[in-house]
Parts: sequence; C-alpha cells; structure tokens
Amino acid sequence: MSKLRTVGFKSADELYKSISQSAREAADLRQLHENCTKDFKEAAGLQPVSNVKQVKYLLFYQYLFLNQGHEASVGKKNAN
Repeated sequence: MSKLRTVGFKSADELYKSISQSAREAADLRQLHENCTKDFKEAAGLQPVSNVKQVKYLLFYQYLFLNQGHEASVGKKNAN
C-alpha cells in the first residue's frame, strides 16, 4: 500500500494517519492469503483460477478413492 496523502482536513488527516498501519497490515494479510490460496490450488493439481469449492471436492474424492483402495487391499490380506 502506498503512503496515504493528506486531504487538507485536519480531522480526516489524523484519522487516516491513525489507521494507516492497520491498513498496511490488512493489505499484507490479503496478499499472503491470495498467495497461499494460489499455492494450495496448484498443489491440488488445479488451475489458479479454480475456486476453493472445486479444490475441496477434488481432495474429498481423492481421499475417498485412496481409502477405498486401502480397504480393498486390507480385505484381500484378511481373506487369505
């Protein structure tokens, strides 16, 4: 976030000055969140433009698939 300019009204300038650090921190947190979300989507194998709901469904179905494969192999061991 760039440095805030004065607007010429003392009360407004003081208000902006008092919230400028919080506004910078909020902008930094937003950027960090966007970067983490992008990395999470890419790690899941989806495009950065996909939404979080698509990532959730993909991970859920991968989890189900892996658990079914694991249960099937355990069942085969017990059947012998």
